[in-house]
Amino acid sequence: MSADPSSLPAAADALLTARLADQRPKSVLLISAGGSAAEIPACLHGPALVHIPAHALPGALPVGKRFGAGVVLDGLAGLSRADGTQLLAQLRDQLCEQVFVVVTKASAWSREDMLALAYTLRARSADDQWLLYDHDIASYNPERDWNTPEHWANPENFERYRW
Repeated sequence: MSADPSSLPAAADALLTARLADQRPKSVLLISAGGSAAEIPACLHGPALVHIPAHALPGALPVGKRFGAGVVLDGLAGLSRADGTQLLAQLRDQLCEQVFVVVTKASAWSREDMLALAYTLRARSADDQWLLYDHDIASYNPERDWNTPEHWANPENFERYRW
């Protein structure tokens, strides 16, 4: 797979289309290695789209705007490790409700790098030429039965002992 998003394999494009159709974001932030609007995959033409070429980062990111979804299509390839880490963390924490990252085999980003940034591997090509990671803030930390005030800090001892 080359660096331009127009060469995104049909399977990856179909997966992104399905994921975006499920979420129906009102706006999408696309970060890609190419700068041309002609390189935008078909799955991203529906919602309001803001396209930022990866070579314009990190200074080109919008400030104070929140997007329904963020998509990174091989945009990490041209960034340093520090800039890529900062970009993925900023997308996850400040800019987007859900983030999709397509990482190619040629990229220096490993599965451990993505897991360390709280991205989950959702799909891969049969020959591992590309991997699709995502981060969804709504499902990242599900509510657990044991993690409630009724089940922590020994509530049965609240009246017996002075803490």
